[in-house]
Amino acid sequence: MSTCVEKDPAPRSPSSPLWALLLLVATPPVLPAQNVPTLQLEPADAVLDRGFTIVTSVRELADGRLLVADYGENQLYLGDFRSEEVTHVGREGEGPGEYMHVGWIYPLGGDSTLFTDSTLRRWSLLDGTGFVETIARSELLPRTLGPSLGGANASGKVLGTGHHRGTYNAPDTLVLLLADRGEGAVDTVCFLKGPGEFGKNVSLPAGRGSTIFPHPLYTSEQGLLFPDGWLAVARMGSFRVDWRAPDGRWARGAALPFPSILVDDRERRFHLARYTTREIPARFEWPDELPPFLSYTRSPRGNAAGTSTLFATPEGNLLIRRTESAAEPGTDYVLVDRGGVAVGVLSLQSNEAIVGFGARSVYVLATDDWDLQRLRRHPWPL
Repeated sequence: MSTCVEKDPAPRSPSSPLWALLLLVATPPVLPAQNVPTLQLEPADAVLDRGFTIVTSVRELADGRLLVADYGENQLYLGDFRSEEVTHVGREGEGPGEYMHVGWIYPLGGDSTLFTDSTLRRWSLLDGTGFVETIARSELLPRTLGPSLGGANASGKVLGTGHHRGTYNAPDTLVLLLADRGEGAVDTVCFLKGPGEFGKNVSLPAGRGSTIFPHPLYTSEQGLLFPDGWLAVARMGSFRVDWRAPDGRWARGAALPFPSILVDDRERRFHLARYTTREIPARFEWPDELPPFLSYTRSPRGNAAGTSTLFATPEGNLLIRRTESAAEPGTDYVLVDRGGVAVGVLSLQSNEAIVGFGARSVYVLATDDWDLQRLRRHPWPL
Protein backbone atom coordinates (compact mmCIF):
# COMPACT_ATOMS: atom_id res chain seq x y z
CA MET A 1 0.00 0.00 0.00
CA SER A 2 1.34 3.39 -0.99
CA THR A 3 -0.25 6.13 1.08
CA CYS A 4 0.11 9.85 0.56
CA VAL A 5 -1.06 11.53 3.75
CA GLU A 6 -1.93 15.22 3.46
CA LYS A 7 0.63 16.55 5.91
CA ASP A 8 3.39 19.09 5.57
CA PRO A 9 6.91 17.64 5.66
CA ALA A 10 8.84 17.83 8.92
CA PRO A 11 10.42 21.27 9.38
CA ARG A 12 14.06 21.63 8.38
CA SER A 13 16.56 24.36 8.97
CA PRO A 14 16.14 27.07 6.32
CA SER A 15 19.88 27.53 6.35
CA SER A 16 20.46 23.99 5.07
CA PRO A 17 21.73 24.28 1.46
CA LEU A 18 20.70 20.69 0.72
CA TRP A 19 17.15 21.34 1.90
CA ALA A 20 16.99 24.53 -0.16
CA LEU A 21 18.16 22.64 -3.23
CA LEU A 22 15.58 19.91 -2.69
CA LEU A 23 12.81 22.50 -2.40
CA LEU A 24 14.01 24.20 -5.59
CA VAL A 25 14.01 20.95 -7.52
CA ALA A 26 10.80 19.45 -6.10
CA THR A 27 8.55 22.49 -6.07
CA PRO A 28 7.44 24.09 -9.34
CA PRO A 29 7.46 27.90 -9.32
CA VAL A 30 4.18 29.67 -8.52
CA LEU A 31 3.37 31.91 -11.45
CA PRO A 32 1.37 35.08 -10.93
CA ALA A 33 -2.21 34.64 -12.12
CA GLN A 34 -1.79 37.14 -14.94
CA ASN A 35 0.99 34.97 -16.41
CA VAL A 36 -1.26 31.95 -16.97
CA PRO A 37 -2.07 31.96 -20.70
CA THR A 38 -5.67 32.25 -21.85
CA LEU A 39 -6.85 29.36 -24.03
CA GLN A 40 -9.67 29.39 -26.56
CA LEU A 41 -11.56 26.58 -28.24
CA GLU A 42 -11.51 26.34 -31.99
CA PRO A 43 -14.96 26.40 -33.65
CA ALA A 44 -17.00 23.22 -33.39
CA ASP A 45 -16.58 20.82 -36.29
CA ALA A 46 -19.73 18.80 -35.52
CA VAL A 47 -22.92 19.08 -33.45
CA LEU A 48 -25.51 16.68 -32.07
CA ASP A 49 -28.56 18.91 -32.04
CA ARG A 50 -30.79 16.56 -30.12
CA GLY A 51 -32.05 17.99 -26.83
CA PHE A 52 -30.45 15.95 -24.05
CA THR A 53 -31.35 16.75 -20.44
CA ILE A 54 -28.71 15.72 -17.85
CA VAL A 55 -25.66 14.31 -19.62
CA THR A 56 -23.21 12.88 -17.08
CA SER A 57 -20.48 11.60 -19.41
CA VAL A 58 -19.56 10.66 -22.97
CA ARG A 59 -17.24 8.12 -24.54
CA GLU A 60 -15.80 8.37 -28.07
CA LEU A 61 -15.59 5.12 -30.04
CA ALA A 62 -12.88 4.36 -32.61
CA ASP A 63 -15.15 5.23 -35.56
CA GLY A 64 -15.98 8.66 -34.13
CA ARG A 65 -19.43 7.81 -32.81
CA LEU A 66 -20.20 8.82 -29.25
CA LEU A 67 -21.78 6.99 -26.33
CA VAL A 68 -23.83 9.48 -24.28
CA ALA A 69 -25.12 8.81 -20.75
CA ASP A 70 -28.21 10.95 -20.13
CA TYR A 71 -29.30 10.78 -16.50
CA GLY A 72 -32.35 12.99 -17.06
CA GLU A 73 -33.78 10.90 -19.88
CA ASN A 74 -32.49 7.72 -18.20
CA GLN A 75 -31.06 6.57 -21.52
CA LEU A 76 -27.72 5.44 -22.85
CA TYR A 77 -27.45 6.80 -26.38
CA LEU A 78 -25.20 6.40 -29.40
CA GLY A 79 -24.68 9.62 -31.34
CA ASP A 80 -23.40 9.73 -34.92
CA PHE A 81 -22.03 13.16 -35.85
CA ARG A 82 -21.98 12.34 -39.57
CA SER A 83 -25.65 11.42 -39.85
CA GLU A 84 -26.67 13.44 -36.73
CA GLU A 85 -28.69 10.42 -35.63
CA VAL A 86 -29.06 9.43 -31.98
CA THR A 87 -30.13 5.86 -31.15
CA HIS A 88 -30.74 3.94 -27.93
CA VAL A 89 -28.22 1.50 -26.43
CA GLY A 90 -29.58 -1.17 -24.07
CA ARG A 91 -32.88 -0.66 -22.30
CA GLU A 92 -34.38 -0.03 -18.87
CA GLY A 93 -34.71 -3.03 -16.60
CA GLU A 94 -32.80 -5.25 -14.21
CA GLY A 95 -31.63 -8.01 -16.52
CA PRO A 96 -28.55 -8.45 -18.73
CA GLY A 97 -28.10 -5.55 -21.14
CA GLU A 98 -30.41 -3.43 -18.99
CA TYR A 99 -30.08 -0.69 -16.41
CA MET A 100 -32.35 0.77 -13.76
CA HIS A 101 -30.88 4.26 -13.89
CA VAL A 102 -28.04 5.68 -15.94
CA GLY A 103 -24.85 6.52 -14.09
CA TRP A 104 -21.51 7.22 -15.80
CA ILE A 105 -19.42 5.73 -18.61
CA TYR A 106 -15.65 5.21 -18.51
CA PRO A 107 -13.38 4.27 -21.45
CA LEU A 108 -11.36 1.07 -21.19
CA GLY A 109 -9.15 -0.36 -23.94
CA GLY A 110 -10.17 -0.26 -27.61
CA ASP A 111 -13.94 0.19 -27.80
CA SER A 112 -14.57 -1.37 -24.39
CA THR A 113 -16.50 0.73 -21.89
CA LEU A 114 -17.41 0.50 -18.22
CA PHE A 115 -21.00 1.67 -17.60
CA THR A 116 -22.42 2.13 -14.09
CA ASP A 117 -26.00 1.98 -12.86
CA SER A 118 -26.69 4.71 -10.30
CA THR A 119 -29.66 2.89 -8.74
CA LEU A 120 -28.71 -0.80 -8.90
CA ARG A 121 -25.07 0.27 -8.26
CA ARG A 122 -23.83 -2.49 -10.53
CA TRP A 123 -21.38 -2.24 -13.41
CA SER A 124 -21.71 -3.36 -17.01
CA LEU A 125 -18.99 -3.91 -19.60
CA LEU A 126 -19.69 -2.94 -23.19
CA ASP A 127 -17.85 -3.80 -26.40
CA GLY A 128 -18.83 -1.02 -28.78
CA THR A 129 -22.58 -0.81 -28.22
CA GLY A 130 -23.08 -4.37 -27.01
CA PHE A 131 -23.41 -5.41 -23.36
CA VAL A 132 -21.00 -8.31 -22.75
CA GLU A 133 -20.82 -8.63 -18.94
CA THR A 134 -22.66 -7.53 -15.80
CA ILE A 135 -20.81 -7.13 -12.48
CA ALA A 136 -23.33 -7.39 -9.64
CA ARG A 137 -23.41 -4.78 -6.88
CA SER A 138 -22.71 -7.57 -4.37
CA GLU A 139 -19.24 -8.09 -5.85
CA LEU A 140 -16.29 -6.38 -4.18
CA LEU A 141 -15.51 -3.55 -6.57
CA PRO A 142 -19.05 -2.19 -7.20
CA ARG A 143 -19.82 -2.62 -3.51
CA THR A 144 -16.69 -0.75 -2.44
CA LEU A 145 -16.42 1.96 -5.11
CA GLY A 146 -20.05 2.52 -6.10
CA PRO A 147 -21.26 3.97 -9.43
CA SER A 148 -19.24 7.20 -9.48
CA LEU A 149 -15.57 6.59 -10.23
CA GLY A 150 -12.36 8.53 -10.74
CA GLY A 151 -11.63 6.73 -13.99
CA ALA A 152 -10.76 3.29 -15.35
CA ASN A 153 -8.17 2.14 -17.88
CA ALA A 154 -7.28 -0.68 -20.25
CA SER A 155 -4.87 -2.36 -17.81
CA GLY A 156 -7.76 -3.22 -15.49
CA LYS A 157 -7.32 -0.43 -12.94
CA VAL A 158 -10.30 1.45 -11.48
CA LEU A 159 -10.17 4.48 -9.18
CA GLY A 160 -12.79 5.41 -6.61
CA THR A 161 -13.32 6.84 -3.15
CA GLY A 162 -14.48 5.36 0.12
CA HIS A 163 -15.36 6.62 3.57
CA HIS A 164 -12.71 6.69 6.25
CA ARG A 165 -13.24 4.63 9.40
CA GLY A 166 -16.90 3.94 8.76
CA THR A 167 -18.02 7.59 8.58
CA TYR A 168 -20.83 7.99 6.08
CA ASN A 169 -22.58 11.22 7.08
CA ALA A 170 -20.61 14.09 5.56
CA PRO A 171 -17.18 12.70 6.45
CA ASP A 172 -14.20 14.97 7.03
CA THR A 173 -11.88 12.40 5.45
CA LEU A 174 -12.22 10.13 2.43
CA VAL A 175 -9.84 7.51 1.06
CA LEU A 176 -8.75 7.26 -2.56
CA LEU A 177 -8.86 3.62 -3.64
CA LEU A 178 -7.16 1.96 -6.62
CA ALA A 179 -8.65 -1.39 -7.59
CA ASP A 180 -7.64 -4.11 -10.04
CA ARG A 181 -10.60 -5.59 -11.93
CA GLY A 182 -8.68 -8.74 -12.79
CA GLU A 183 -7.31 -9.54 -9.34
CA GLY A 184 -10.14 -7.94 -7.36
CA ALA A 185 -7.61 -6.23 -5.09
CA VAL A 186 -8.28 -2.78 -3.59
CA ASP A 187 -5.42 -0.60 -2.31
CA THR A 188 -5.50 2.71 -0.49
CA VAL A 189 -3.72 5.42 -2.47
CA CYS A 190 -4.06 8.40 -0.13
CA PHE A 191 -6.44 10.34 2.11
CA LEU A 192 -8.69 13.08 0.74
CA LYS A 193 -10.33 16.03 2.45
CA GLY A 194 -14.05 15.25 2.62
CA PRO A 195 -17.07 17.57 2.57
CA GLY A 196 -17.45 17.70 6.35
CA GLU A 197 -20.29 19.88 7.58
CA PHE A 198 -20.76 21.34 4.09
CA GLY A 199 -21.91 17.93 2.90
CA LYS A 200 -25.02 17.89 5.09
CA ASN A 201 -28.35 18.10 3.32
CA VAL A 202 -31.29 20.32 4.26
CA SER A 203 -34.81 18.91 4.37
CA LEU A 204 -37.42 21.24 2.85
CA PRO A 205 -41.22 20.91 3.18
CA ALA A 206 -42.87 19.63 0.02
CA GLY A 207 -46.64 19.02 0.18
CA ARG A 208 -47.22 16.45 2.89
CA GLY A 209 -43.63 15.31 2.87
CA SER A 210 -40.24 16.87 2.32
CA THR A 211 -37.44 17.00 -0.20
CA ILE A 212 -33.72 16.81 0.42
CA PHE A 213 -31.71 19.77 -0.84
CA PRO A 214 -27.95 19.19 -1.16
CA HIS A 215 -25.48 21.91 -0.29
CA PRO A 216 -24.66 24.00 -3.41
CA LEU A 217 -20.96 23.95 -2.46
CA TYR A 218 -20.75 20.25 -1.62
CA THR A 219 -17.29 19.05 -2.59
CA SER A 220 -14.28 17.00 -1.62
CA GLU A 221 -10.79 16.49 -2.94
CA GLN A 222 -10.75 14.47 -6.13
CA GLY A 223 -8.57 11.88 -7.84
CA LEU A 224 -8.37 10.95 -11.51
CA LEU A 225 -6.84 7.88 -13.17
CA PHE A 226 -5.14 8.37 -16.55
CA PRO A 227 -4.93 5.72 -19.30
CA ASP A 228 -1.16 5.37 -18.77
CA GLY A 229 -1.54 4.61 -15.06
CA TRP A 230 -0.68 8.05 -13.68
CA LEU A 231 -2.93 9.54 -10.98
CA ALA A 232 -3.74 13.19 -10.37
CA VAL A 233 -5.14 14.40 -7.04
CA ALA A 234 -6.73 17.86 -6.93
CA ARG A 235 -6.23 19.34 -3.46
CA MET A 236 -8.24 22.01 -1.66
CA GLY A 237 -7.13 24.49 0.97
CA SER A 238 -3.90 25.14 -0.86
CA PHE A 239 -5.31 24.63 -4.36
CA ARG A 240 -2.81 22.39 -6.12
CA VAL A 241 -2.41 19.10 -7.99
CA ASP A 242 -0.33 16.19 -6.72
CA TRP A 243 0.78 13.51 -9.20
CA ARG A 244 1.44 9.82 -8.59
CA ALA A 245 3.47 7.82 -11.12
CA PRO A 246 2.55 4.19 -11.93
CA ASP A 247 5.48 3.03 -9.76
CA GLY A 248 3.96 4.79 -6.73
CA ARG A 249 6.24 7.84 -6.59
CA TRP A 250 4.55 11.11 -5.63
CA ALA A 251 5.26 14.66 -6.80
CA ARG A 252 3.60 17.41 -4.77
CA GLY A 253 2.47 20.36 -6.86
CA ALA A 254 2.88 23.99 -5.89
CA ALA A 255 -0.10 26.18 -5.00
CA LEU A 256 -1.88 27.23 -8.19
CA PRO A 257 -1.97 31.00 -8.75
CA PHE A 258 -5.67 31.69 -8.26
CA PRO A 259 -6.97 33.99 -5.51
CA SER A 260 -9.50 32.84 -2.93
CA ILE A 261 -13.04 34.25 -3.08
CA LEU A 262 -14.87 35.02 0.16
CA VAL A 263 -18.36 33.56 0.59
CA ASP A 264 -20.45 36.64 1.34
CA ASP A 265 -24.21 37.18 1.02
CA ARG A 266 -23.88 37.81 -2.69
CA GLU A 267 -22.12 34.47 -3.23
CA ARG A 268 -24.64 32.61 -1.07
CA ARG A 269 -27.57 34.06 -3.05
CA PHE A 270 -25.82 33.29 -6.34
CA HIS A 271 -25.23 29.63 -5.56
CA LEU A 272 -28.67 29.03 -4.09
CA ALA A 273 -30.40 30.71 -7.03
CA ARG A 274 -28.60 28.49 -9.52
CA TYR A 275 -30.42 25.40 -8.28
CA THR A 276 -33.69 26.46 -6.64
CA THR A 277 -36.19 29.32 -6.45
CA ARG A 278 -37.45 28.18 -3.04
CA GLU A 279 -36.78 29.85 0.24
CA ILE A 280 -33.98 27.99 2.01
CA PRO A 281 -34.06 27.98 5.81
CA ALA A 282 -31.00 29.33 7.57
CA ARG A 283 -29.71 25.87 8.40
CA PHE A 284 -26.91 25.75 5.88
CA GLU A 285 -23.38 26.11 7.10
CA TRP A 286 -21.21 27.95 4.58
CA PRO A 287 -17.44 27.85 4.11
CA ASP A 288 -15.49 31.07 4.52
CA GLU A 289 -14.13 30.78 0.98
CA LEU A 290 -15.40 29.21 -2.23
CA PRO A 291 -13.84 25.81 -2.79
CA PRO A 292 -11.58 25.84 -5.87
CA PHE A 293 -13.69 23.11 -7.52
CA LEU A 294 -16.82 21.06 -6.85
CA SER A 295 -17.15 17.29 -6.80
CA TYR A 296 -19.65 17.36 -9.66
CA THR A 297 -21.18 20.07 -11.75
CA ARG A 298 -24.89 19.91 -11.05
CA SER A 299 -27.34 20.00 -13.90
CA PRO A 300 -29.55 23.04 -14.54
CA ARG A 301 -32.21 21.24 -12.49
CA GLY A 302 -29.89 21.12 -9.51
CA ASN A 303 -29.35 17.38 -9.71
CA ALA A 304 -25.95 16.31 -8.43
CA ALA A 305 -25.63 13.67 -11.16
CA GLY A 306 -23.93 16.15 -13.46
CA THR A 307 -20.61 16.08 -15.24
CA SER A 308 -17.27 15.53 -13.57
CA THR A 309 -14.99 18.47 -12.81
CA LEU A 310 -11.72 16.63 -13.56
CA PHE A 311 -10.74 15.51 -17.06
CA ALA A 312 -7.73 13.74 -18.54
CA THR A 313 -6.70 15.45 -21.78
CA PRO A 314 -5.39 13.29 -24.64
CA GLU A 315 -1.84 14.61 -24.14
CA GLY A 316 -1.84 13.64 -20.44
CA ASN A 317 -2.62 16.93 -18.70
CA LEU A 318 -5.36 17.53 -16.13
CA LEU A 319 -8.27 19.88 -16.79
CA ILE A 320 -10.11 21.18 -13.68
CA ARG A 321 -13.39 23.05 -13.75
CA ARG A 322 -13.24 25.97 -11.30
CA THR A 323 -16.15 26.85 -9.04
CA GLU A 324 -18.23 29.64 -10.55
CA SER A 325 -18.77 32.81 -8.56
CA ALA A 326 -21.10 35.79 -8.55
CA ALA A 327 -18.19 38.00 -9.58
CA GLU A 328 -17.08 35.62 -12.36
CA PRO A 329 -20.14 33.62 -13.47
CA GLY A 330 -18.53 32.08 -16.56
CA THR A 331 -17.19 28.54 -16.81
CA ASP A 332 -13.41 28.41 -16.34
CA TYR A 333 -11.12 25.41 -16.66
CA VAL A 334 -7.52 25.28 -15.48
CA LEU A 335 -5.09 23.15 -17.48
CA VAL A 336 -2.39 21.65 -15.22
CA ASP A 337 0.64 19.75 -16.50
CA ARG A 338 2.41 16.86 -14.77
CA GLY A 339 4.75 19.28 -13.08
CA GLY A 340 1.76 20.68 -11.21
CA VAL A 341 1.95 23.99 -13.12
CA ALA A 342 -1.10 25.83 -14.50
CA VAL A 343 -0.30 26.14 -18.20
CA GLY A 344 -3.56 27.75 -19.31
CA VAL A 345 -7.11 28.82 -18.47
CA LEU A 346 -9.97 27.95 -20.82
CA SER A 347 -13.10 30.10 -20.42
CA LEU A 348 -16.55 29.08 -21.70
CA GLN A 349 -19.95 30.71 -21.43
CA SER A 350 -21.93 30.15 -18.22
CA ASN A 351 -24.31 27.78 -20.08
CA GLU A 352 -21.47 25.63 -21.44
CA ALA A 353 -19.51 22.76 -19.89
CA ILE A 354 -16.94 20.22 -21.01
CA VAL A 355 -18.20 16.67 -20.67
CA GLY A 356 -15.33 14.59 -22.07
CA PHE A 357 -12.50 14.07 -24.54
CA GLY A 358 -11.82 11.90 -27.55
CA ALA A 359 -8.55 11.10 -29.29
CA ARG A 360 -8.37 14.51 -30.96
CA SER A 361 -11.54 16.19 -29.74
CA VAL A 362 -13.17 17.80 -26.72
CA TYR A 363 -16.94 17.55 -26.21
CA VAL A 364 -18.91 20.52 -24.90
CA LEU A 365 -22.48 20.69 -23.58
CA ALA A 366 -24.47 23.84 -24.30
CA THR A 367 -27.68 24.29 -22.26
CA ASP A 368 -30.48 26.46 -23.64
CA ASP A 369 -33.22 28.44 -21.85
CA TRP A 370 -35.41 25.31 -21.71
CA ASP A 371 -32.67 23.33 -19.94
CA LEU A 372 -32.05 21.21 -23.03
CA GLN A 373 -28.46 20.25 -23.75
CA ARG A 374 -26.73 19.97 -27.10
CA LEU A 375 -23.37 18.39 -27.76
CA ARG A 376 -20.62 20.07 -29.75
CA ARG A 377 -17.34 18.53 -30.86
CA HIS A 378 -14.30 20.81 -30.97
CA PRO A 379 -10.74 20.04 -32.13
CA TRP A 380 -8.15 19.30 -29.45
CA PRO A 381 -5.37 20.13 -28.65
CA LEU A 382 -5.87 23.86 -28.99
